[in-house]
Amino acid sequence: MITRTRANWPLSHYYGRVLADGPTLFWPMDQWTGPVIQDLTINTNNGTPNTIAFVAGSPIDPQAACIYFNGSSSYITIPSPSFGNYPTSGSTSSYSISVEVWFKTSGGVILAQCSSPATPGGSAPSGYVPAIYVDTTGALRVSVFWFGSASDQIVANGPFNDGKWHHVVATYNNGTETLYVDSAQSGTYTGSQTSYASAYVYFLGTGETTNWANTPSGWFYFTGNIALFSVYPYALSAPQVLAHYNAARTGLVGV
Repeated sequence: MITRTRANWPLSHYYGRVLADGPTLFWPMDQWTGPVIQDLTINTNNGTPNTIAFVAGSPIDPQAACIYFNGSSSYITIPSPSFGNYPTSGSTSSYSISVEVWFKTSGGVILAQCSSPATPGGSAPSGYVPAIYVDTTGALRVSVFWFGSASDQIVANGPFNDGKWHHVVATYNNGTETLYVDSAQSGTYTGSQTSYASAYVYFLGTGETTNWANTPSGWFYFTGNIALFSVYPYALSAPQVLAHYNAARTGLVGV
């Protein structure tokens, strides 16, 4: 098992660029093996994997590892503290967050938020949001939180089920959500966002999607590769998003 540290990564390197911007969670996913998904921040928000596989082909280094999700049982449980002070009741108008991830897929949920308890593959939780997913038509759909309707999403038509690496950043800042895809702003949504439960669990690689657009009924497992997942306690700016993308470009393959 490779153990990464916060050892003076240069800003020209993707790891250094991400760490300089203060994430609460950063999973390089390049460790090849291990019982947890290692967090590279000082917060040690390690993930708990279920039937994932480490494979070669990180978007920043084809010789480094990323994680393959099998589309039927693979997922990673994300520790709730990674998402900071997300309120348990009332409006989130003063809340800010960013989620960043690289993926290549034929479809499925990348990030999901569910009320607790929630067990992937089991009964639907009382509340759920497939926060980032590639739908059955190949469109990318993003609704980081619940805005009151399953139709309150930012939609990028893609196609994103093309088996190529894509870089996605979704930000939420004081009522406005913004989506960046492959370094470019792809859309925004502004609305009143209200939390829907008293506790939350987060999953990478699956989520309940019943009644959400262009999804199967039940849990929609991700098929493909995910790498370089990070969460920030504020909304990344467009220049920051571009800087992250450019830091990865020297090793980017298959796009």
